[in-house]
Amino acid sequence: MKKTILLFVLFFTYQNLFAQKGSVTGTLLDSVNKKITLNFATISVFKGSDTVLHTYKLSDDKGVFKINNLEIGTKYRLVINAWMYNIERREVTLQATQTNINLGNIYMAEKTNTLNEVVIQSERPPIIVRKDTIEFNAESFKTLPSAVVEDLLKKLPGVSIDGDGGIMVNGKSVSKILVDGKEFFGGDQQIATKNLPANIIDKVQLT
Repeated sequence: MKKTILLFVLFFTYQNLFAQKGSVTGTLLDSVNKKITLNFATISVFKGSDTVLHTYKLSDDKGVFKINNLEIGTKYRLVINAWMYNIERREVTLQATQTNINLGNIYMAEKTNTLNEVVIQSERPPIIVRKDTIEFNAESFKTLPSAVVEDLLKKLPGVSIDGDGGIMVNGKSVSKILVDGKEFFGGDQQIATKNLPANIIDKVQLT
């Protein structure tokens, strides 16, 4: 009976440990003017040395981000992208004794020469916000082999397709869609979205 109870306790402890989830938070600031917060920066999360995107978040209007549902004992790599700023990277591992990690203030330096910037292909952020344009990295959003651009758009966060095939982002109509930087078919969105195969697309820009 004692052995049974002991095994049950050990099993329960083991299950409880692996059921635990944690979070990582931080605040993004300009490295020169530390009062400037960086909103709409993309925090891409990868497991260890994996090149497959695990999850991502955007910083809010105060430069704050919080990534939830991270596994205890797993090493994560955070790649932080903000428009016109150099990339920042952080590595974290949550422990059973520390399930929530606050990275504090992360100071980002403005880019001085974008021509010399080295971008690792596997670390391309899923979303980049540039003024009034949102750019999506198509590789970060998986679709079926037979999918068209419209199927890809439906997977993008905040994007929806209305009954007439119009594209909405966070409830607002999209005036222009660029596929790999080009406006197709004289601006007729539906011809582009319903006919172009999704698997040939590198990036989608919505304005």
